[in-house]
Amino acid sequence: MHTFLRLSLVAAFLGATQLHATTPLTPLPPQEPNAAVKRPPLVAKDTYEKGLDTGSRNPGTPHGKSFNFNWDQSKIFPGSVSQVGVYIPAQYDPEKPACLYFMFDIHWLNEIEVIDNLIHKGDMPVTIVINLLGGVVYRDLKTPPESEKEPWKLPWSRQNRSFSFTTVNDSMARFIIEEILPAVESKQTPDGKPIRISKR
Repeated sequence: MHTFLRLSLVAAFLGATQLHATTPLTPLPPQEPNAAVKRPPLVAKDTYEKGLDTGSRNPGTPHGKSFNFNWDQSKIFPGSVSQVGVYIPAQYDPEKPACLYFMFDIHWLNEIEVIDNLIHKGDMPVTIVINLLGGVVYRDLKTPPESEKEPWKLPWSRQNRSFSFTTVNDSMARFIIEEILPAVESKQTPDGKPIRISKR
C-alpha cells in the first residue's frame, strides 16, 4: 500500500514537471525603468462616525476618580519599575466587587469617557480600569520622593517593555495576577474607599 502511494506521488510529480517544462511561458510586457506602479486609490466602504457614547462624556454622566502609583517590588521582573494607573468609576461601591478592564501602554485617551457613558446608561457593569505602562530599569532604584510621579525622568539603564510585554511565557500573566492586582487592592480610592475587584 505504501509502495503504491509512493509510486503514485512520484508519477504525479514527474507528470507535473514535464507539463511545466513543455508549457510555454508568457513574456511579461515591457516596462519603463523606475516606472511608478499604478494602483487604484483606497476608498473606505463607508465612513466611520463616532456615536453618542464614543466622542466625549455625555451630559449628566458622572466622572470618577483616578490615581497612579509605581510598582517597584516585583519578584517576577526584579529591578523593574512599572507605572500603574487606576480609574475608579463614580458608581463604584466597595460592597460590590467591580469588574476589571485592563489596558497596556494607554495614556488615558477617551476610553474613560466611553466607559463612563456605558456604565451610566447601564450598558456596562461598574468596572475598574487599570493601565500598565512598560517597566523601566533604573541605574539607581532609590527613587527621590519628588520623582515618584514622573519616574521616567530619572536616569535609566534600559526599558523593560519588550522583555515583559512580548516574551512568550506566563510571566506577564503572573505579574498581573500575583503582583499588580494585589497591589491595586492594597490601595484606597482617592475618597478613601477600599478597592475590591471581582474574582469571577
